[in-house]
Amino acid sequence: MKIENRNDLLVLDFERHNARWILAVFDDRWDHVQEMICGNKAAGFSGLGHGGIAENQVRDYSNTTQGVSHEILLDALYFLPCLAQSEESIAMIVFSKLAPALNEQLRALTRPGVNLAAMIDVGNEAGIGMSAQQSFSATWRTLDETEVCPKSARCVFSRGGHDRQISAYSQVLRFHKAHASGAHSQVGYRNYLAHFQKWWGTVQGNLSTGNEVFQRRTTKAGRDHALHKPSTLPTNDLDSIFGLLTEMKEHDAFGSWRFCEASLSRSGVTPEFRRLWLAAKALQTCDSKSLPITGLIGMLLGLTVLRANPYDTDLPLSAVPETAPAIDSEEWLGLIPTNSHTPQDLAIALRDWINHEEQFSAGRAQVVSIALRLPDQQARLEIKYSDSLPEAVVSPSGRRGSAATALKSLRDVSREVTWNSNTNTLTVIFPRYAT
Repeated sequence: MKIENRNDLLVLDFERHNARWILAVFDDRWDHVQEMICGNKAAGFSGLGHGGIAENQVRDYSNTTQGVSHEILLDALYFLPCLAQSEESIAMIVFSKLAPALNEQLRALTRPGVNLAAMIDVGNEAGIGMSAQQSFSATWRTLDETEVCPKSARCVFSRGGHDRQISAYSQVLRFHKAHASGAHSQVGYRNYLAHFQKWWGTVQGNLSTGNEVFQRRTTKAGRDHALHKPSTLPTNDLDSIFGLLTEMKEHDAFGSWRFCEASLSRSGVTPEFRRLWLAAKALQTCDSKSLPITGLIGMLLGLTVLRANPYDTDLPLSAVPETAPAIDSEEWLGLIPTNSHTPQDLAIALRDWINHEEQFSAGRAQVVSIALRLPDQQARLEIKYSDSLPEAVVSPSGRRGSAATALKSLRDVSREVTWNSNTNTLTVIFPRYAT
């Protein structure tokens, strides 16, 4: 492990050259991790960062420095290097408090095909005259400017509660520091690791863990059997629906469950909501060989809640009849066979392209609308932009920056991708077969 220690940035590089993620942690107490890793000369402590970070080393350090009165907020930070090191997809972990020029430093750490994920403390920059809202917003904007940190890969590193001071970011996933309770013991650490793996699976676009939760909660043996099918959703028990949504949002890599929750809060259980439930379920529970068109629609709607500037949609979900058996059939609109790929590969490629940070920068083309057409044996996505995309991005032989890399991944999982410079429309075609 390589260590780079600056005044405003600590980098722990696990030297995994094929890993495609960097985890950035923004917390106003990040210097406690800096001292744990790099040492404190005045105290005669040389630090733990020589030769790697082991769980037992961190446990001993936490027990020594804190005694019997462990502070959960500190343990939540101390054990993060161990958690990150346990995930082979993470190349390095970075700790910092927000600095105005940090976006350039973070961008410099990345390479083509590598993205940032971020855990943002609500109390970041406390004590310099900024409110929690201003501080969090400043960190969020800085990450926007890096153009390599997808919004789907960010979470509120929360001290607990509802974080009302950042209510404008209510759709952002929460990772609670309380998960680190007891992390200085082996049992507590395993619990903290499990929560981290669940969040990291969401960052990665993992559908399987959410599928397991949905099936466990809603099959015949589960306590929410009525929620398994859209046709049996109760109209007089919204609490049970909100309860399941709360758990499903923890596995919501594509925003589809959050889109459902917004619709339920607004209108209750309507025919539209039953269709949205069908779409979210279709995405979450699809098999390894094909993606239902309803699941694709659930993802396209869900991605709008992960953006600061939602696009318009023209999607044929209303073509699903509102009564059983149609409303309970994930395959009603057909299936996209994924062949050598998986539905998860397809969903991640679409998410990483549609919500790529480069498309949100000032002066760049923005996604204006997405339409889905279903001609014979095709699913045809028409993504319209506010302006022309750079030729270096849309050309298959163009540059290999992160945007071009994201588009190449989309080409790999689809039948055809074409760019029309006259209409500023990117068309993505998938094969489709009816059921």
